[in-house]
Amino acid sequence: METRSYKKNRFVIILVAIAGMSVYLLPYFRYYYYDAYVAYFGINDLQMGMLGSIYGALAIIGYCLGGWVADRVSLKLAISGSLIVTGASAIILLMKPVFPIHVAIYGLWGVTSILTFWNPCMKALRALCKPEEQGRGYALFDMVRGMLNFLTGLVVLAAYTAVANKIGEQIITIFIIRVKRKCISISQSIMHQTDNIEYFISWKIKISHRKIPVLQKMY
Repeated sequence: METRSYKKNRFVIILVAIAGMSVYLLPYFRYYYYDAYVAYFGINDLQMGMLGSIYGALAIIGYCLGGWVADRVSLKLAISGSLIVTGASAIILLMKPVFPIHVAIYGLWGVTSILTFWNPCMKALRALCKPEEQGRGYALFDMVRGMLNFLTGLVVLAAYTAVANKIGEQIITIFIIRVKRKCISISQSIMHQTDNIEYFISWKIKISHRKIPVLQKMY
């Protein structure tokens, strides 16, 4: 890749930063929202540990071999291919596959986010700036990644809050409906018992009239 000026390639650096944030967001999402992740996929702590282990093991291998890959593969092909494969596997993950496929996806992410992405990304970033502009190029890259991570966190937090409020309103509504039904049931039961008591008293009075002549004269 031809070395160019930092000023001319700032937009490209921003795009590379967006790619860098996106490709790392998925593998580490389970750390940021651990409880929600476990609840959504119905897995336990041991399985979560297995996901992190397979990703970490392949990431180590990817860091060791990534430079060799970056020197022998087209940077455009490596970066774009990594993003496509990572995004496609994320869509499959949303469908709640069986756990072995879940593990395979994290293993695949260990390859697509490190081996075929990170080192080519660093090489592309270096090629976009002149030697005396390397510091500004890397600073812009990390700044954009940090801002995007911050904004992503805000969006997810807002979504969680909205869902929690909605669920809270539904729970309160259900509670009120159930209380109303219980009150109606209790009032109907009381009315039924009252009718039974009145009937019982009337029946006892009739029996008493038959047995006591005096009462027959009084009534």
